[in-house]
Amino acid sequence: MRNKRVMLGLIMSAFCSQALSEPFYAGGNFVLGSYDEDGMSTLDLNSAQFKWGYVINDNISAELRYGVGVGDDSDELFGFSFDVSIDQYYGAYVKAAFPTESRVDPYLVLGYTYADLEIDILGISASTDADDLSYGVGLDFRKDERWTINAEYMMYFDKDGGELSGLSFGVQYHFID
Repeated sequence: MRNKRVMLGLIMSAFCSQALSEPFYAGGNFVLGSYDEDGMSTLDLNSAQFKWGYVINDNISAELRYGVGVGDDSDELFGFSFDVSIDQYYGAYVKAAFPTESRVDPYLVLGYTYADLEIDILGISASTDADDLSYGVGLDFRKDERWTINAEYMMYFDKDGGELSGLSFGVQYHFID
């Protein structure tokens, strides 16, 4: 686990250090997340997400994303109460944009996400992880050539009876010469 975090940090650092010219962008989103698992109520697992991207052409971008949980939610199973929270998640994605003549551009996202969740029951904490193919759809609202506001829905994973999805809102800054 520690090696994955170190590798992700190195990749993100390289991305940030290269973000000095036009094709790079960085941003952040607040994710209103939902976690569903068989036999449980839907849990609200919100997160703060950071993204770094590279514009390949007008239609295709590559992105790295990293998110951390900003709260937890509770449920009860067999009479025992437990809390669930997002520790972290990260992934690599391809974003297919469909530029329009207006300032609103729809897009699709496809990639792979790794998520680490924390469960606390009876004062005992444990973590579990999931990774899966991820996909989503969104809208970019171009404020000007540097700033973009976006709204997006993502399915981060749907695996082994557990599903993490989210609606997010955020901003991006495009590094332009």
